[in-house]
Amino acid sequence: MLYSYSKCIEMFGTDRKIKQAIDDKQIFKIEKGICSNTKYVSELAIISTKYLNAIFTLNSDFHYYGLTDVIPDLYFLAISKEITKI
Repeated sequence: MLYSYSKCIEMFGTDRKIKQAIDDKQIFKIEKGICSNTKYVSELAIISTKYLNAIFTLNSDFHYYGLTDVIPDLYFLAISKEITKI
């Protein structure tokens, strides 16, 4: 499961305790502001956690729903125009 920084603060209390949990391998740092309870996480899960308001479109969407057998080289995302650029 992926955790945002704010969720880690709720779980551990302070930034120092989060760093200690990472050192003790209770959680693993995936990216800046994203931690996980497993060492390896799919890129799809990371993107979904990092960009909550984005949706997968085009080739990415077709592949994940099984409408094509072509694996996309890039992730295609769509966001609302009111949200800042990715």
